[in-house]
Amino acid sequence: FDFIEHAINDSIFPGAQVFISKGNKVLVNRGFGTLSHDIDSEKVTTNTIYDVASLTKVLSTIPVTMKFIEKKKLSLNYLISDFYPKYSAPNKKDISIRHLLTHTSGLKDYVEYYKFKNFNRKKIIKDIVGMPLEYKPDSNTIYSDLGMILMLDIIERVTGAKLDYLSNKYFYKPLGMKNTFFNPSKDITNRIAPTENDNYFRYKLLKGIVHDENAYLLEGVSGHAGLFSTAEDIGIYSKMLIDGGYHLGTRYFTKNMITQFTKRQNITKNSDYALGWDTPSQNGKSSAGDYFSKLSFGHLGFTGTSMWIDPENEIIVVLLTNRVYPTRNKENIKSKMYHFRRDFHNNVMKEILEF
Repeated sequence: FDFIEHAINDSIFPGAQVFISKGNKVLVNRGFGTLSHDIDSEKVTTNTIYDVASLTKVLSTIPVTMKFIEKKKLSLNYLISDFYPKYSAPNKKDISIRHLLTHTSGLKDYVEYYKFKNFNRKKIIKDIVGMPLEYKPDSNTIYSDLGMILMLDIIERVTGAKLDYLSNKYFYKPLGMKNTFFNPSKDITNRIAPTENDNYFRYKLLKGIVHDENAYLLEGVSGHAGLFSTAEDIGIYSKMLIDGGYHLGTRYFTKNMITQFTKRQNITKNSDYALGWDTPSQNGKSSAGDYFSKLSFGHLGFTGTSMWIDPENEIIVVLLTNRVYPTRNKENIKSKMYHFRRDFHNNVMKEILEF
């Protein structure tokens, strides 16, 4: 793991947490470096908690959606106009939940709602529903946080319960994911890695406060971001998926449901998305590297997090970092993180597969 130490020395991130398993064997579960660059900063351990950013999509929104599809309360073919009358417009009337989950709905990628005065959840949903489409649905793929914010609202309308409650009830509590939650309690702030010194919106160091601005406006719970977790907890969840939805005597999903959601959809040319999940890039330049099998699926998070699952080889690789600390504006940080992720996954997979 010299390359992790090199990345820390290169200030790509102050510390990292890694969970790697193959089959029933945990190969690595440990921390590297420190929570921050401060001289007296505590070391990262397996109990350090990270803001996992967009991993929220596949650790919360997607499994809850899958659960309610199995319960026949949701369907991929439900139209967005069933929930929002404004979606009855001619160019929007055929857009379904499937479009939101495959990033092919026509919605733009992101809106910086924190720059508008007094924006709250009601105003954000109203704005997303009313905004003109960027492209004709199914004609393009644009990764959109806005679609996942709509999914938050749709799930809560259909179930009458909050996304954080549903995630905890159906997954985190029964799976024993003790360090996975939205809006972590102040009692555990000392175990949470700081994300960024926010000097443009909240004007303080973000530690236990969600990094994503729109998730913050949504009171810390959103379909696109907001979750905090550990690599080990994400490893437990990933193992349940590899085992066909079964874990320690409890069935969470059917195997078919998992296959349906994690299979690349190929709706538009060069799109690597499954339903909510990402798959290793077809252009050979994936941050997952070159060795994950074609059935693999995973996701990245803006704060420097990633999870990749290879069901064919029964391999799980979870990497959590706070690469936006102390600021996202570090020189070439995005490019350096991309190259680090590629090298990291290539090194890990080569070692496991050769072994």
